[in-house]
Amino acid sequence: MASRVACVTCLLLLLVDAAVSRAQTVDDAPPPSGTLTELRLKDGSTLYGVVREDTTGSIVFTTVAGVVLDVPRREVASILPARGEVVAGEFRPADPSETRLIFGATARSLRRGESYLALVEFVLPFVQVGVTDRFSIGGGMPPWPFETSQAPPVWVTPKYQFYRSASTTAAAGLFNLETFGSGRLGIAYAVATTGSADRSVSIGAGWAYARYDEESYPTSCASSRRAPTGSAPSCGDERTSTTTVGSPVVMIGGERRLGARVKIVTENYAFRHGGIASIAVRLLSRRFSTDLGVFAPVGGGAVVFAPVVNFVWRFGA
Repeated sequence: MASRVACVTCLLLLLVDAAVSRAQTVDDAPPPSGTLTELRLKDGSTLYGVVREDTTGSIVFTTVAGVVLDVPRREVASILPARGEVVAGEFRPADPSETRLIFGATARSLRRGESYLALVEFVLPFVQVGVTDRFSIGGGMPPWPFETSQAPPVWVTPKYQFYRSASTTAAAGLFNLETFGSGRLGIAYAVATTGSADRSVSIGAGWAYARYDEESYPTSCASSRRAPTGSAPSCGDERTSTTTVGSPVVMIGGERRLGARVKIVTENYAFRHGGIASIAVRLLSRRFSTDLGVFAPVGGGAVVFAPVVNFVWRFGA
C-alpha cells in the first residue's frame, strides 16, 4: 500500500510541476499579430486591445475603446494574448472555470498546456492539466495531516472530450477517490454542454459507485467468539467480504453571465433516493474565479443548506 501511495503522490507532484513549467513557458511567448492582446505595464495598469506596431523602442497599441497609444518598451511588464472578448466596447475576461460548474464538470476542455489549481469547499484541493486539446488529467489529496499509519485518500480526475462543434461539446470522465486499505468511491460520467461561454446548459449522466471492505466472521466462529475469557478460539478474526454498491445519477446545470465580472452558476443532481440542488455567484478576474453560494439535499425530508466556497486559479496557454 505504501508503494501505491508514493506512486500517486509522485504523479500529483509531477502534474503540478508540469503545469507550472508550461505556464511559465507559455507566458513568455508573444501574442500573434493582430489578435486581442493584454498589455500589462510596470505601474500595475492593464490595457486590452490590438498591437498595431512593435519596435525595439515602443509599442503602438489601440485599446478596445479606440484610443491609440505609443507605449515605451521600458514601461511594459508583459504582453500576452488576452483570454476573453470585447462586448459593447468593454473587455470581458474569459471564465477561468469554464470547464467546471460548482462541483462537477462541463463538457468544455482545457487546451494543451492550460492548467488550473482549485480548492473546493476548503477540503478538496486538486490540479488539472490539459495534456491535449481534448484530454486532461488531474488529482489531489486532503490538505490536513494524517496519522503516519494511515495513508491519506487521493483522487484522480481524467476527462476526455469526444465531440466538439461551434456550440455543443460532449465529454466523458471519472472522479475516483481511493482510500487505501478501506475502499474507493467515485463517479464515472458523460456530459454535454450547449450554448455560448456566457449562457449555456450542461446535462450529464453517470454511475456513482463505492467499493469497501467489511469485517465479518464465519458462522462457525460465533460460538468461539462467545466462549469464556481465556478459552482458545477455533478461528481468528478475518476480513472476508468486499461490498460494491452503485447508483445511476443524472445532472442538469447551467451558466448565465450577468456582466463583465459576474456569472450565475447552478448544478443539480437526481439519484435513486433524492438529489442535490446548488446555486452560486461566480466572481471573475483575469486568472482567478470565486464561487459563493449554497447547496442542499432534496427529497429526504428537512432541507438543510450548506455554503459553497470554491476558488480556481487558471494558468498556462
